[in-house]
Amino acid sequence: MKVIITMDSEIMDGKINIKSKKFKDIANIRVSNAIKNIRLTGNLSNRRNYTYTEEQYKKIVKVLQSEVSDLKKRFEKEFSKDLSNTSKKIFNLED
Repeated sequence: MKVIITMDSEIMDGKINIKSKKFKDIANIRVSNAIKNIRLTGNLSNRRNYTYTEEQYKKIVKVLQSEVSDLKKRFEKEFSKDLSNTSKKIFNLED
């Protein structure tokens, strides 16, 4: 499965937002690679080919869940920075 983030060109002063394009290009590659590697790791569950303990598989799942949780927190932190910057009122005695 290939993940594709659509390229809705964001125009700023007649130019494509290069940072947005760069993000989308790199995200497509990295997320696709992450999915592929998670699926390959899932192949380790095949008991005909591998022997493992419940503790071992739970350790794998725990570390992957932790990394996804950290990823989510990093994105949420950046969004909350953006929101806090835009929601700040400018002081005005006229209000």
